[in-house]
Amino acid sequence: MKIFQKLSFLILSSSILLSGVGLISLRGNEETQSNLDKVIIAGDNANNHLENAILYSGKIEAKTYHYFLQKKRGIPEVYLEQHKQEILKILPKITQEISELNRATESLLQFDLQLPSQEKELHKDEVQLIRIIDKLQENSERLQKIIPQLLESNISDGETQLLSSQLEVLFEDEIYPLLQEYQTNFSDNQVKRTEIITNHIDNHNLAIANATLVALLLSVVFGLYAAYRISRPIEQLRAAALLVGKGNLNVLVPETKDDEIGILIKTFNEMISGLNKTTVSKSYLDKILTSMGDSLIVIAPNGTIKKVNSATCRLLGYQERELIEQNIQIILGDSFLNIEHLTQKTFLENYDVTYITKKQKKIPIAFSSSIIQNARGQTEGVVCLGRDITDKKESERALQESEERYALASRAANDGLWDWNLLSNEIYFSPRWKSLLGYEESEFSNTPDRWFKRIHPQYRDRVSQAIISHLQNPIAHLEISYPILHKDGDYRWMLCRGIAVQNDRAEIVRLTGSQTDITQSRLDKEKLRRQALYDELTCLPNRAFFMDKLKALFDSSKKRRNKKFAILFLDLDGFKKVNDSLGHLVGDRLLIDFTARVKKCLRIKDTFARLGGDEFAILLEDVKQIDLATNLANKIFKRLEKPFQLEGRELFISASIGIAPYTDKYFKIEDLLRDADTAMYRAKMAGKARYAVFHPEMHLEALSVLELENDLRRAIKRNEFELFYQPIVKLASRQIVGFEALIRWKHPAKGYISPGKFIPIAEETGLIVEIGNWVIEQACRQMSRWQERYQVAKHMTVSVNVSPIQLKQFYYGNSSDYLDRLQEICQQTGLEPGCLKLEITESTVVESFDEASKLLKEIKGLGIKLSMDDFGTGYSSLNSLHRLPIDTLKIDRSFINELSIDRDKFQLTQTILHLAQNMNLDVIAEGIETSPQQALLTELNCQYGQGYLFSKPVNSKDAEILIATSQQFSSKYIPAHSSLN
Repeated sequence: MKIFQKLSFLILSSSILLSGVGLISLRGNEETQSNLDKVIIAGDNANNHLENAILYSGKIEAKTYHYFLQKKRGIPEVYLEQHKQEILKILPKITQEISELNRATESLLQFDLQLPSQEKELHKDEVQLIRIIDKLQENSERLQKIIPQLLESNISDGETQLLSSQLEVLFEDEIYPLLQEYQTNFSDNQVKRTEIITNHIDNHNLAIANATLVALLLSVVFGLYAAYRISRPIEQLRAAALLVGKGNLNVLVPETKDDEIGILIKTFNEMISGLNKTTVSKSYLDKILTSMGDSLIVIAPNGTIKKVNSATCRLLGYQERELIEQNIQIILGDSFLNIEHLTQKTFLENYDVTYITKKQKKIPIAFSSSIIQNARGQTEGVVCLGRDITDKKESERALQESEERYALASRAANDGLWDWNLLSNEIYFSPRWKSLLGYEESEFSNTPDRWFKRIHPQYRDRVSQAIISHLQNPIAHLEISYPILHKDGDYRWMLCRGIAVQNDRAEIVRLTGSQTDITQSRLDKEKLRRQALYDELTCLPNRAFFMDKLKALFDSSKKRRNKKFAILFLDLDGFKKVNDSLGHLVGDRLLIDFTARVKKCLRIKDTFARLGGDEFAILLEDVKQIDLATNLANKIFKRLEKPFQLEGRELFISASIGIAPYTDKYFKIEDLLRDADTAMYRAKMAGKARYAVFHPEMHLEALSVLELENDLRRAIKRNEFELFYQPIVKLASRQIVGFEALIRWKHPAKGYISPGKFIPIAEETGLIVEIGNWVIEQACRQMSRWQERYQVAKHMTVSVNVSPIQLKQFYYGNSSDYLDRLQEICQQTGLEPGCLKLEITESTVVESFDEASKLLKEIKGLGIKLSMDDFGTGYSSLNSLHRLPIDTLKIDRSFINELSIDRDKFQLTQTILHLAQNMNLDVIAEGIETSPQQALLTELNCQYGQGYLFSKPVNSKDAEILIATSQQFSSKYIPAHSSLN
């Protein structure tokens, strides 16, 4: 008994000990199971994000391709905008899914299996996964840059082609291969992790099996039970894990009860299902192909058949083995489709072709195909889909026969007829109805959607509401007009009339009516409206349109005091010169290009109008601060910096802009436009290519200028002008060698008016020509008198300034008129032409060198001398100076004033003098006011000078005194009338 008790105790102790070993192993299995669960969860998370990344990549590639296909077909911008927004919504999702994939992968890779030796086996794959995701993120950033650029509406065809190529390469060579590589590496990584965990499970199972074996010897019943409940399912799990490790994912372990082993088996099966999600088995694809009702044929690039489904064999009467490796033409016969055609077209859809059966019977087929390309863009095959449309063809033939009489009648009508069966939701369209949209009778399906989807989106709801209203009140006729898309991509305006048809129970069962093309009548009305409100050349609103819009905004602002706006008045600088020199056709083209550039600076709600000639106006709404208007002006100036390319020439054009903001003080729109015009002239007078904001003082100044202009016109008739003369002396001897004639205006009420005030007005109004001729005539007449009276004046010259405006009129006009006038003046006054010297400015010559050179040579041919005034202040080329028939250079007073203190001015003056000596030109220094200046110029071999050191401009009497006394100016001499400028 004791022995039995001891044996029993020993058995019990051993059982407890072995049970402890089993429990420890089971606890290890529980920890391993927990690890396996975490690996599966992290793997599933990564798989989900991978599938989303693939999905969104496919969507954005397809939608982008569809967008450019639609754009190439000329689909209106309103449709393209919808596609564009869809693309821009999907675009960030790719980046988001790749980021989520990165986080899921990092979570998995950072997971510690607590098995350091095995983890070393995974390190290489993990580094590869991290590299792939980094490249995916880099390429997603490239997508974020390329696609928005592609969707810009104003990019050129060349830029579109370049960016499209970059996008295609990015998808085919980078993103898709990376996703596939990630999928493969990730699956391998998961399998390896599964093998590691399974091996760990096997180790614990071995300990459990040993413990179970010993326990089995101690207790047969307990051992058999344990072997049945534990060893068998674990062995099944182990065998399945080994198969998975070899790459076989089509295994499942029979599930047991909800104990620890059952949970482990269930988790194992879920893991295998998760791995299967990342791949599609061949059997699964075979089942799909077998279940297809349509014919599917896969052909190689050389035209041989590689794969057919059951539907193809049934349709053609062949066995599969009879078609494999045969040429596709055995099926297509002499169809226009051949292997070259199929491999050159990326996608074909719904082509009507004929298949030839084994018995040589022809079957009508709706044919589609798509090429298969590898990651390098090489064609690996073509997938062809065919649908038997025999029944459809027979139905169409039957329908055609049944409607033949009605069709003949509808063809005779000019209007398109339609008949809508509301019960079957089918519409009959007459051939004329279809031809109004550019379609043949067989090209347009009899469905309401085909009709309504072609109606312009902005009118679809209106048409639908009109039909609903008519159905609710069928007594009234349906009549509505709308634009509908023609086959050529343009919209045509149609007038649709219809009436509801009721059955014997007063139920509406049909709608029937007609459709009339009213495009031309609407175009005629629109043309009349545009002619009344739009400029024909630039297609901008004209003055009438602008004034109507301005009045509406003006009235609205009067009612709503917080509503502000402003007017920008634009005038092109130098536009008349373009018209005169290059012709009106070039001028018109310049106005069109100018309009296009300014439009790019404007908002949608801004109104840009051509008021006439080269005058434009912009109406800015919602102007809370004047900065909005000034910023717009600066944008326009920036756009005009680039030259215009016209008729093979580069033309630079600028604009002067006047800005007038609306205030409550305005009561008439004409006053606001007038003030904007006034500000524009202020900008033009300030030097052009700039803007000016209107200030009330400008209006007063404008009135003053207008008054001065009127007085100026009267001054010519009243002989209110007078010439003053400033002596030109020889610096070495201080003897007078000539005079410069300077005009003065003695106003009867305002006294002497500075030339700086009235000369610009004279140039702008064109009065400068008459005034200039008067100055030349008076100066020549006066010098001729002095030469008759005084021997010392025989060789004196008189210099007269010629306005740039005056010369430019003869550049582009009839120069012989000017030459004849000069010759006539010399003859009438008796002055030798060599005693008359015309002074021109440096800038006048530079602006139109060729024309100026020609005119100056003709003047020189008369014997008249020429002087270049203000030399050194402009930007003339010294290389081109020798090409001009100049006798004298006049150094500007700005050089003389700083001659002794500014080294640069001194050196430039010295250079001018050397240049003049080499070219045998006289030099006159202007503005000499001190003896040191004279001494320094004399030392530099400057021959002549004029300035206050010798005399201010004096009237003719005082000038004659200087001549009569043969005055040599002392350093202290100041004429009696020195107060006159």
